[in-house]
Amino acid sequence: MVKTIVWVTPMSVMDNNIELVPYLSKFYKIHWVIFSRTYPAIYDRIKAFETENLTTECYVDSTTWYSPMSYFSYLKFYRHLKQKNKDVIYLNGLPMFLAYYAALKILPLNKVLIALHNAKVPKGARLEYLTRYFTKKIIKKFPNLQVFSLNQKLYLEAHSVGKNILHAGLPLLNYGPRVERSENKDRINFLAFGFIRGYKRFDLLIEA
Repeated sequence: MVKTIVWVTPMSVMDNNIELVPYLSKFYKIHWVIFSRTYPAIYDRIKAFETENLTTECYVDSTTWYSPMSYFSYLKFYRHLKQKNKDVIYLNGLPMFLAYYAALKILPLNKVLIALHNAKVPKGARLEYLTRYFTKKIIKKFPNLQVFSLNQKLYLEAHSVGKNILHAGLPLLNYGPRVERSENKDRINFLAFGFIRGYKRFDLLIEA
């Protein structure tokens, strides 16, 4: 029987999911929910991926994550997800702060799969202490967890009991058409995505 999935993608990870979700819809029935603070221009491109197995939806919530009102916004959002009545609710983003408490109240935890980009939150990460606190609570309360590296999987296995832990590595992003350029052996260029932070250890890459 084909599994049915509600797949939630916040705009912060859209560069990864925009290639991945349409591919996975060849094997699963997916309702793809784009969670955004404003209506994203890229949504027209996303709708073009729709097939019999893939439906899409843009869910706009302008409430900031740290606002007291965000709790009620997330209650409404999670009720909306629950009504989809799918086999799996995949959250590709942590239910942090008040969203965490809303998720515990509304979502059927046995159906929820949480993607943990950092099961072990690195020193120097954005909102390090708050993220570490809620990541620990998520690991404790949610039975189904996904990580993106073998090291993170081993860490989870060593620091949790009775969890269903899935390891699925991040797919390579689509960088667009190849640009032909002359080789320059006197210089090496590094391309980095996101913020350049100490814990990402670009210094080790450069040194190597």
